[in-house]
Amino acid sequence: MTNAKTHNQALHCFMCSNKISSAPLSYNDIGWTTNEQFLSLKIYFCSFCTFAFAFPELNPEDIHSYYAEQYRSPKSTFYINFNKKVIPEINDLYNNRSFAQLTLARSFCTFDHGDSFLDIGPGKGGSFIIANAIFPAPALHAIELSKEADEYYKKNFNTTSHLSLTNFSKGERKAKIILMSHSLEHFCMSDLDILFKNIQTALHDEGVLVIEVPNVNMQVHQYVRGPDTPHLLFFTPKSLKALLIKYKFKVLFIDTCGPLYNLKKHESSVHPALLKKIFNNMPHRIQIYSRTIVRFFRLVWKYIQKPLELISRNSTSTTLPNHSYGGERKALRLIAKVDHE
Repeated sequence: MTNAKTHNQALHCFMCSNKISSAPLSYNDIGWTTNEQFLSLKIYFCSFCTFAFAFPELNPEDIHSYYAEQYRSPKSTFYINFNKKVIPEINDLYNNRSFAQLTLARSFCTFDHGDSFLDIGPGKGGSFIIANAIFPAPALHAIELSKEADEYYKKNFNTTSHLSLTNFSKGERKAKIILMSHSLEHFCMSDLDILFKNIQTALHDEGVLVIEVPNVNMQVHQYVRGPDTPHLLFFTPKSLKALLIKYKFKVLFIDTCGPLYNLKKHESSVHPALLKKIFNNMPHRIQIYSRTIVRFFRLVWKYIQKPLELISRNSTSTTLPNHSYGGERKALRLIAKVDHE
């Protein structure tokens, strides 16, 4: 697939090879209006396998530069000040996303003293806290492009960071558990062949791959999904499973997880296209502040809501969304291993 193909009549689905017949959807680039590489994107949806993708494909070198230099920069809506950040406190262990992911993974493999745990895109490093808590003396590794994040992981978790899976695998090093938590959706389609080939090389014969991605079916979630930037791939349970089978993995577990979608949300709200237009015409600094404020109030509401849920004795699906599965939930969680058959 090349950038020369700019209309849906020339496109075929990466996953199932069927012709893309649906009209392209707008790419919700809210918050990144100054980054031209996202402004040209449209989202194409395959009605056969439900896989969706941003197109035209971005230059892999530009994407690499973006994550190394811009994604966590002070001007980014995803900025993390790793120089000032202290080790996060896990106040709600049982509803922690990493705890749910790694305890599920451990159900499908053993993790012995000194085995390697590899996180591809660790973010704030919460998975390393959980790994140290539940695994016996794990050797912690990260795939990370940000120098500041690399130094932060090393200082606080004694983690070894690598620029690529190839670097991790030098010396026949193997990971018993590889975690890709909300990172697969950031890859270009043209990167997937080498990505999964390198994962096969990096994963222990008895190890498992844990993937969690947003659950985005454009036929169902088109009007209730959040901002797309910088996501390039959009999965449903059907398409995510098909992807792993395509690359010779055996899927051991897959289901929806996390908070439930409010599918009636768009019926009583302002149309997302109008909100996008208004938001993108604001000064970039105001966009960043706005998203920061929204995240702050969501965090405050989370802590206010928690005791209220306990008092009202709400169901587990409300109080522990990271351990709840099934239905129209906002994420997908998958466990797989290399299929040697």
